Amino acid sequence: MTAFSEKDIPILDRILDLVLEEDYIVPQQVKNDPHFQNMSWKKVELEFDRLMYYFEYFGCAKCTPKGPRIINAQIRINSRTSNFKGSGGFKKAFESLLAKEIHADLVRKKEINEGRLAKWQVKTFWWFFAFGAIGLLYSIYDGFFKTQKIDNQINKTETGIKQNTEAIKELKTLIINQKRLDSLSNTRTKTDTIIAGQ
Repeated sequence: MTAFSEKDIPILDRILDLVLEEDYIVPQQVKNDPHFQNMSWKKVELEFDRLMYYFEYFGCAKCTPKGPRIINAQIRINSRTSNFKGSGGFKKAFESLLAKEIHADLVRKKEINEGRLAKWQVKTFWWFFAFGAIGLLYSIYDGFFKTQKIDNQINKTETGIKQNTEAIKELKTLIINQKRLDSLSNTRTKTDTIIAGQ
């Protein structure tokens, strides 16, 4: 079967109109249509069968193929024929099929891309996992030793501050003691000078 194309729409709609007028049609009724001109009778029958398939596919008519007891293939009106014609006929059906086909292509492309992505993710998962694990271990190791180093620096600074504080206290004590000694020696010296001067 050849694909349903836009060039089939005019003949299919003309046959649909004939079916609505006559209740059924056979190949002899359409052989004079411009679509069937310059065709041998055998080709007319084959083309009629091909077009009949579209009526069957869309369910807009009851189709009976040529057989041993049936002389000609027939396209007969059914309950959906007039509704199908009223809803836009084969032009609308073609547009609907085209939209479905475009959607199916997009879905197919999306599925192909998702499949490729999934394949890539499977191939690269362990590499990224390994790099992540190495990075995690390095950050833990680095963080531990940095905190140890910072703790050591803080301890050294605190020890230095304590030593400086103690040294300052000792220096203050020395200065205070020195001032006492100086004040005591100054007072004796003045007293001694006064006594010696008498």
